[in-house]
Amino acid sequence: MATEIIGEVEEENMDYEREIEEVYRLGKYEEGRDRPMKIKLKSHAAAMNILGRTWKLAQTEKYKKVWIREDLNEEERARRNELIEDAKEKNEQRTETEKNKFYWRVLDGKLKKWYIKKE
Repeated sequence: MATEIIGEVEEENMDYEREIEEVYRLGKYEEGRDRPMKIKLKSHAAAMNILGRTWKLAQTEKYKKVWIREDLNEEERARRNELIEDAKEKNEQRTETEKNKFYWRVLDGKLKKWYIKKE
């Protein structure tokens, strides 16, 4: 299953399936419940490339409800949650003209201004 999911998000010229080092389920088995799966990759670069392309899963019917996320420790999760709260606060404080131009979001562990592209 892990190789199938990775295959959905990988670039055409890359073979990230060979990067999979270890796969295991988290939590206790319960009838009728889904459990998270932890996939350990050989290189950090492959992990970052896969994480950057997870949006492709939402475009497939089979994996629409599958999420791929980084494995963070408690300190990293707390820091990310603080940044997310800061982003929400700043987004609420934007003026109407600012709302049409940009919004705040957390990317790569930093709070960044994300500009809206007008077509």
